[in-house]
Amino acid sequence: MTASRWIVAVASALLQTIAVSTAGAADDYPNRPVTVVVPFPAAGGPDVVARVLAGELSEKLGRSFVVDNRSGASGDIGAESVVRSAPDGYTLVLGTPYPLMLNKLMVSKLPFDPSTDLVPISLVGKSAHIFVALPNSPVGKLDALIAQAKSHPNLLSAGIPGVGTTSHLVIEALMNRVGGKMLIVPYRGTPPLADIANGLISISVSLVSSYVPMVRDGSLRAIAVSTAHRDEELPDVPTIAESGFADFDFSAWLILAAPRGTPAPIIEKINAAINDISSSERWRSRLRSLGVEAASGSAEDAKAFIASERLKWAPVVKAADIKM
Repeated sequence: MTASRWIVAVASALLQTIAVSTAGAADDYPNRPVTVVVPFPAAGGPDVVARVLAGELSEKLGRSFVVDNRSGASGDIGAESVVRSAPDGYTLVLGTPYPLMLNKLMVSKLPFDPSTDLVPISLVGKSAHIFVALPNSPVGKLDALIAQAKSHPNLLSAGIPGVGTTSHLVIEALMNRVGGKMLIVPYRGTPPLADIANGLISISVSLVSSYVPMVRDGSLRAIAVSTAHRDEELPDVPTIAESGFADFDFSAWLILAAPRGTPAPIIEKINAAINDISSSERWRSRLRSLGVEAASGSAEDAKAFIASERLKWAPVVKAADIKM
């Protein structure tokens, strides 16, 4: 055998060995508990969804999926811990737009690159943002809000749950579209009803789940939601898109991801389990109660989704000159 043929034969044998070993790993996966890192504090929205998902995956795959909260740096601390972990499928992260995409747009230097160091497994859910005001507010309808923001820049104030949050960026996206300006008032969490009622802020923008009870009991008036279709919990509230702004579609979302190098068969096995779970009405109903619309799809779909979101959000971040 010539040297070149020998090299080809050895390489072929190695590739077959690797293929067999990775396939075998997937067949045996999981054979011990799996950690799902939530890069945010306990009891928050991502944490609650993660715990419901962990329970479903434990039942579906026959091993415990355990949630581990590692918060800080807008999700980057927890995400980085997953990036540095062994790529064997036993440490995953349930990420939001921040550690998986937005932080890279707003932070000058990150210790990792989410677009290359993390592999999306599946989209898990999406959440709409909602604009709310007092029931008798003169800007209680979207056209009035936009007209005021255009004719009197910064006269209206908008409460948001922190600078650089998706709620903040949704306002910036709308103002960019219409050529208006609002005074941004950041809070540590969802702006409280009292501050809207007392006139400290003109409107508030946060995730739909934050204000559903107050909209239903009439304490607040819902102006619009930010997604392309209406929210199932508040079906009477119009979308910004249907109010004359075609293709306006901004949501918060959750994607399960793994470290780069995790074997494809393991990614596919987890993805298949999530798709199966997502078809259950029990799962979809549970997420609806949390203000989340269940989602799924292939791993490639999740990767393409993040890429499309990056293209959508990047101009908004740049125009608003948001730096964290």
